[in-house]
Amino acid sequence: DYYEVINASKDLVKHSFSRGIGNYTVSSTWKNADFRINFSKLRSHPIEMGLLSINNLEWMTGLTDEFVFIDRIVDRATTTNMLLDDFPPHYNIIEAYDNIPDGILGVMGSKEPIHPKRFYFSRDAIALDILLLEHIKSSDIPEKSTLKNTMHWFGVNEKNFEVIGFDAPIQEWSPPTSNFLWALLSFLSYPVYQFFSNKGEMFVPKMDLKAFPYKREPSIITKISRRINRWITNLPN
Repeated sequence: DYYEVINASKDLVKHSFSRGIGNYTVSSTWKNADFRINFSKLRSHPIEMGLLSINNLEWMTGLTDEFVFIDRIVDRATTTNMLLDDFPPHYNIIEAYDNIPDGILGVMGSKEPIHPKRFYFSRDAIALDILLLEHIKSSDIPEKSTLKNTMHWFGVNEKNFEVIGFDAPIQEWSPPTSNFLWALLSFLSYPVYQFFSNKGEMFVPKMDLKAFPYKREPSIITKISRRINRWITNLPN
């Protein structure tokens, strides 16, 4: 009774963005909100290192398949930056308090999530994400990450902000590159996911099939591949 859940993909309206090409829609609720709060949860990711506040805004402008054309692909970082240009969040919150999944595929889950007992707040999403990367032991911002793309987009070249509060790494955090095997898998994750996973079918976390039943029963080979991948990447099996 106190809130309404909106499916942004079904809430799209036409919009002419001030920068960028190939994207012409945005969530009506996000666009017309008087005060936009971007509330995300800290999770690890093999390419981004961590899914942070900027990543949390992906696809507020439409679904992936709407940005594929015969002559070009508009990537997710670009569409997110177009949103940040015209309809940025007024406030950003990252929850790093309880049950935080780390490791190589924290974005899909973790056998042993950590409990840092922290919250992060900022009006500046870029500053917040730069700080969080430091706190999750990633001193260098990955070149192919959404954050690096956003920094180029807005002309941000270095850390230039004041931290108010506890400023120290999350010691219990295990980065996606914390051992040789995970570092190798992180390096290979993008091409493997793109070309050898059948659109991600081989990389699916263990689901509650009563709550999320199969749309199509996977083959035995697919089920075995998923179990092997979950074992390698330390996901619940």
